[in-house]
Amino acid sequence: MIKYFIAVICLSVFIAGCAGNGDEKPVAKTAPAAGDTAKPAPAPAPETAKVPYSIEDAKTAEELTNLGIYYIEKPDYENALKCFAKIIQTVDPHDGTAYYNLACIYSLMKDTQRALKCLEGAAAFGYDDVEFMEKDTDLDNIRNEDGYKAVVEALKNRPAKQ
Repeated sequence: MIKYFIAVICLSVFIAGCAGNGDEKPVAKTAPAAGDTAKPAPAPAPETAKVPYSIEDAKTAEELTNLGIYYIEKPDYENALKCFAKIIQTVDPHDGTAYYNLACIYSLMKDTQRALKCLEGAAAFGYDDVEFMEKDTDLDNIRNEDGYKAVVEALKNRPAKQ
């Protein structure tokens, strides 16, 4: 029972470190994990588009991701961050793509430590598109960091999914 309690506390601390408090002004883009069956991201929302639903009304990871993309394109980065953080905090704490988006956000904000922590979370929770990761310019600010290199190396050496 104590091991379970400790694991829950550790996961909560990890999630809080990646998701932040919503005060940041990030930029992100979504990259589905390899093998994801989710629909591709919608085209950028035009300036005159209305918000399809509120962050509070969005309940699924897909709804929150689509809304987050809408806010990124607007741009309204504070609300975009809230969308991706809500996925982890209330929908699926193991959503590797949401962690990947947060890694991109923090990299763009030059918050190296949070970016690396979220990238580690992305890999731990199933994000494994190394080819995309290596080309994604959102991660340029952390690409030379040892933590980034370690994640890429670990993903390249991970056994293939069956």
